Amino acid sequence: MVKNYNAPVLVYVNMLYDGPPDGDGNATNITVKYAFGSKLKDTLRNDFGQTVITPSMVNDTFVQNLVVGTNNVKPYKARKLDSSLGWDESFCSEDKIDDLIADGWDISRPKLRYPAAGANSLMLKTPINGINYGWVKAKEPGTQPDLSVIGVDPAAINDNLIFFGAEFPKPPRFSKSRGVGSSGVFQSRLSTFGALSKAGDAAAVAAGWSAFGGLYTANHFLATFSGLMSED
Repeated sequence: MVKNYNAPVLVYVNMLYDGPPDGDGNATNITVKYAFGSKLKDTLRNDFGQTVITPSMVNDTFVQNLVVGTNNVKPYKARKLDSSLGWDESFCSEDKIDDLIADGWDISRPKLRYPAAGANSLMLKTPINGINYGWVKAKEPGTQPDLSVIGVDPAAINDNLIFFGAEFPKPPRFSKSRGVGSSGVFQSRLSTFGALSKAGDAAAVAAGWSAFGGLYTANHFLATFSGLMSED
C-alpha cells in the first residue's frame, strides 16, 4: 500500500537527455524539468531531488525545458517500504539515483507509452519551449497538406526530447480552410498544432494558416497550475 497522506504539491525533478555535441565534439546533456503533483513527505523531498515550485520562481526562462503530465516519458521512480506503514514512492531526479540505491530504495522507470499511428494517421512533432511536442493526427482525404510551412515534421518514437500528451507546454493550433467543395460551399477547416515561431509567419499566412491558443508562457503556467503551488 502506497501512502498518500499529504495533499499534492507542485514540484519538479530533473531528467537528462542527449544534447547536441559541443564545439569540441563532446557529448552534452539537456536537463528537462518534469513537473507533477507530489505527495511525498517533506523530509524526503531533498533526497529525491524534488524542487517545490513557487510563483516567484516562474518566469519565461523557468518554463523552458519544463513539461507537465506527459503520457510517454516520465522520470525514474524510487520506492521503499516504511516499516508497517506502507510504501513511500515518488519520481526522483536522475542525479539522486545512486544515493537512493545506496540507501535501500528500489528504482524503476515507468513503461513508455506511445500513441499508435496507423495507416490512417500520422505521428507528428513541433518544437515548443526547448522540447518537441508530439501528437497523432488523422490523415486528410487525398493529398496531405504541407505541414512543414507551420513547423511540423514527422515524428518517431525514438526521437530525442519528444513528449506526447503534455499538459504543458502546448503549442498553438493552426487552422485553414479545406477549400471549396464540388457544391461551391466551403468545407470545414483543417486544424492541428504548429510551431510558435510560425504564428504570423508570412509563408504560413500565404498558405492560408492562422494561429491561435497554446500554453507556453509563464503566465499560462501560473494560470493553469497556481492551485497546486506552495506560496512563497
